[in-house]
Amino acid sequence: MKTLNPTKLTIMEMYQQFARNKHIEEVDVYSADLSVPFKLNGYMEEWPALKLWDSTFLTKEFGDTLLNASKHTTKNSSSRTFSLKGYLQYMNKTRAANPYYLKDCKFHLGTKMELHYTAPNIFNCWYKTIPVKERKTTLSWLYIGAKGTFSRLHLDIWNTSAWNAVITGAKLWLFYPPDNQQYLYNGAVNPFFPDLEKFPDFAFARPLIALQRPGEIIHTPSNWWHAVYNLEKGVSLTENFINDSNYANVLAYFQEKSPKSYQSLLELINQNKTTAIYE
Repeated sequence: MKTLNPTKLTIMEMYQQFARNKHIEEVDVYSADLSVPFKLNGYMEEWPALKLWDSTFLTKEFGDTLLNASKHTTKNSSSRTFSLKGYLQYMNKTRAANPYYLKDCKFHLGTKMELHYTAPNIFNCWYKTIPVKERKTTLSWLYIGAKGTFSRLHLDIWNTSAWNAVITGAKLWLFYPPDNQQYLYNGAVNPFFPDLEKFPDFAFARPLIALQRPGEIIHTPSNWWHAVYNLEKGVSLTENFINDSNYANVLAYFQEKSPKSYQSLLELINQNKTTAIYE
């Protein structure tokens, strides 16, 4: 894989650099295997969010909300505060190769926006049975990004799994199976524009890829490294979840990082689990 120049790539050229890799499967909710990445089509058709969550709606409802945007380079990261209205204007106009990205936004929580979508039942989250005021966080975020913004190579919070729904825009996903971890330099490498002189073993990594358009949902399984590039400006919703597909990985995370939280989570899991096939 040669190093790419982000300033000289069209949308499809970026996608085509990875298109020869194996694509994730498109499935329905009845055949989905939560141990691997997959794409759901058609589920979002009845969501009000798919029609409502455009720049006009977001500006009218939350335009004055102040939010922190960030961007990363090979050496450092930087942040900038925008009003939501200001960022939407920036998103529409910027031609920067590495624009600022509004990630991990939570302004939708506790508002009517939560009535505009429904998560598929296969992504049921036991953590949601905890009253909102007692949770460490609510595992739901909005991502609003200009073309060329990206999320770096990472594992999801607490070793949970996640689903992501694109409202507008287009995303390129790279998924790395757990047996590729030895090639990923703990996420330090940028998989879209890798420096193979600095990270030579990354050349052996073999991602699964996905191209995601509006109305499509992507599933990220626990313990899969992944990165996401916005081929077009857009808005998406991500929610993470804990259920019988991944609780063993989540418990292992807290057992190492926070024994006190581990005990609380173990009680929650014992109250909810119906099968031990994932242990």
